[in-house]
Amino acid sequence: MQSSDPDLPQVEYEDIVSGEGTLNKDLHDKEGGKTGIKFYAGDVLYGKLRPYLMNWLYPQFNGVAVGDFWVLRATECDSSFLYRLVQTDGFQRLANVSSGSKMPRADWNLISQSFFAVPADYAEQRVIAKSLAELDNLITLHQRKRQWLKWLDEGGEGTHHDIDILVFKFADDMKISVLCGVHACMTKSLGHTGNRYAGKQQQRGMGVP
Repeated sequence: MQSSDPDLPQVEYEDIVSGEGTLNKDLHDKEGGKTGIKFYAGDVLYGKLRPYLMNWLYPQFNGVAVGDFWVLRATECDSSFLYRLVQTDGFQRLANVSSGSKMPRADWNLISQSFFAVPADYAEQRVIAKSLAELDNLITLHQRKRQWLKWLDEGGEGTHHDIDILVFKFADDMKISVLCGVHACMTKSLGHTGNRYAGKQQQRGMGVP
């Protein structure tokens, strides 16, 4: 459904961190009013323009997807599992069999005629999706730790950006325990970390509303 509701946050390609499925800014700081596809919390946004850019998002809020997005809604599978499914190599290979040369777009006719293996049990789907999300979070924490240590090693010199740092350790049960959160600065060379919110059509719940 098309919407230009200025009160809803609007998601565009430029707002998504490629390959991470996170936002690089507070959407409420943007001006609204653009027309796009209305989505609801739990829908999956997939950027069909230049799908190799891996612009996907699993928003936990209602909003408007502005630009070339598929808004996918799980009907016969768990939405968190659907979000992980679109990131798989199999889905990506199909999505990148694109139409057009200068502005390649994923072909929904091809995706909608394809089949994907999905666990029949919803609980199992949620467990898989949760495990992958925890793995992503762990990787992110390790990346931030490496950046923080590199910054310290370089003496903290250079042009700086603000960044939120989590100080953590591994507990005896192999889980990460966050000790504290600090607001620090990071050199420009390490990149900017911004604020982050943080099948066959209808086959196993892959449908476009």
